[in-house]
Order: sequence, then structure tokens, then C-alpha cells
Amino acid sequence: MAEEKATLNYKSNETYLVKIKSVTATNSKNKGTPGFRVTVEGTMGDVEGQVLTDTVWVTDKTKWKMANLLNAAGIPSLPGRDDVSLYKAFYGKEILIKTMLEEGRDNPLGGKYPDAIRIANFLGGSGQVSTDSSEDSANAGDVPF
Repeated sequence: MAEEKATLNYKSNETYLVKIKSVTATNSKNKGTPGFRVTVEGTMGDVEGQVLTDTVWVTDKTKWKMANLLNAAGIPSLPGRDDVSLYKAFYGKEILIKTMLEEGRDNPLGGKYPDAIRIANFLGGSGQVSTDSSEDSANAGDVPF
């Protein structure tokens, strides 16, 4: 398995062409809010090969973001919350993302959480699977879990 690079070159308030590496269902630890962890990989420039992961929470106030992810990936509706359905629907799709800086907030255990680059929005994409010749694309049919 190829080693993933750090997210150091992603900058705030920028637009990037990325490939979806994974989308997995999750729930928040405190309230049990449903969401999806989205991991993308930059496809060109300073972020080529670099990974960025963020969580899209599904609430009345944020469901627009999940709708934008589906639209960008060319998926008409959510395929379910199981890992296999999500993998088959999202893996390898190229999309555009807009980034933002989330300033570190206070940590209840002391100090502050570090600043983080987050996905502000999913802007669009071809909805097509990337056709590069990397090892990941060559094994796109293999479910990695």
C-alpha cells in the first residue's frame, strides 16, 4: 500500500481538484450526530498525492454540504451508510473542493487544538473515476477493508 503524504500544502480559501479516496459513515461521540468522513487526495500542483480528511455532519443546518458532495461526485442519492456501498459509489471520483482554515479551539484538557485546514464546500466535478495509472487506480475494484 502506498504511503500517504501529509496535508501540509493545502491552503485556506483555495480551490483544489482532488480524487475521493474514501467516504465512511460515522457518528459524533457526544450527541451521536450522523456524518461521513471524507478523505480526498490532491491530483495536481503542490498538493498532488497529499491527503485531506474532513467530516460532513448530516444535520438540518449542514445537509447542503452532503448534497453538494453527492452533486460533485455525480451521485443522484446516498447509496446507504455501509462501507461497501459508499466505497463503490465514491472511490476515485474527481471533484473540486474549496478549503477553509478552522482556528484551534480550547481543549477541555488544557491548551488549544491546532489550527486545521477543512473542506469548506464541494464545488463540482466530472463525477467520473480518475483514469490515472497509479497503484490505487489499478486496484480500484479491491475493497480496502
